[in-house]
Amino acid sequence: MTSNASVRRYAFVWMALVALAALSFGLSFAHLGAFGPAVALTIGAAEAILIAAFFMHLVEQPSISRWAFATGLILVGLLLLMVSLDVVTRERTGLVQPGLDSAQPVAHPLDVR
Repeated sequence: MTSNASVRRYAFVWMALVALAALSFGLSFAHLGAFGPAVALTIGAAEAILIAAFFMHLVEQPSISRWAFATGLILVGLLLLMVSLDVVTRERTGLVQPGLDSAQPVAHPLDVR
């Protein structure tokens, strides 16, 4: 049977997750500009850490499990970094997708002339 302390801990984590979800919902109506995706990813990362630490019991596991989890997160971060670098450094050809004849090609964000 669970102890009173573990029930309180799960209740606290659940309330934190609900608060983060409410914060995410509330901020979806705010015009944050370019910071919007960064704020949403930060809130999502905080939620994921809470879920992994408490509901997946990583807090109670031996350190090798936490190292394996951290390694997976680092590799996912590396993958996202490499995809982002590919998109930013890709050369623009100026080609327009068929059916979008009225669309104008967009200048490359790092194109300085």
